[in-house]
Amino acid sequence: MDTSEFTYEAIRPLAGTTFQLATPDGQSFDLKLLDVVKVMDQHVDARLKRDTFSMHFLGPQQPYIPQSTYALTHETLGGPHWIFIVPIQSRKDGYMYEAVFN
Repeated sequence: MDTSEFTYEAIRPLAGTTFQLATPDGQSFDLKLLDVVKVMDQHVDARLKRDTFSMHFLGPQQPYIPQSTYALTHETLGGPHWIFIVPIQSRKDGYMYEAVFN
């Protein structure tokens, strides 16, 4: 599956599963998909092919992964999929990251 085919309906069942993030310097980290949230219930522009949704991931507390586009793979989706993630919250159990699709 290509990221252009990522939809809320296709990704939502993967909540609770793990993605592997690869950094440009060759490091690899697990990101657990905590939740998939629909941002808009309907298209605001006829050119949009899917409803806007966010994927919320939990990663390690250290190292901090800066906002950027990373190669993510998943056992069901394959990959690598180049996804832009943004750190959004530090928690006791790790760091939360978000990817938005529109």
